[in-house]
Amino acid sequence: MKILFFATLLVVGIIVVLFETGILAEGMCALDKRMEYFAAVIVELLTLIAVPLALRLFKFGAVRRRLYEDKEHALAIWGTIRILILSLPMVMSALLYYFFLNASFGYIAIILLISMLFIYPSMERCVSETTPKND
Repeated sequence: MKILFFATLLVVGIIVVLFETGILAEGMCALDKRMEYFAAVIVELLTLIAVPLALRLFKFGAVRRRLYEDKEHALAIWGTIRILILSLPMVMSALLYYFFLNASFGYIAIILLISMLFIYPSMERCVSETTPKND
């Protein structure tokens, strides 16, 4: 899971480097305001759904039961899903920022990056998320 976590950050970093150095052309869709509007609506809705879903995913009853029953296998599956829930919109937002040169896409990518810090797959977090709590 750490590989996936850092691979996402690497992909976004590569996107930034490619566009900022001029290897890829910025603003290739900047004149199409209709497409920009639809892209903004989709990314904003995805972000509004993705952040709370990823942060609360392990609190859902079915997911929690699976994590307690089959710790390693379930944690690998659900941890990967949780990272992808935030990673895919973040990569998409970074690309859209450079396609449209619209700062709101950059801000959304930053929000998703900050949200990813709350799901960093450390060993302590993995142990605490697979250990039943005495409620």
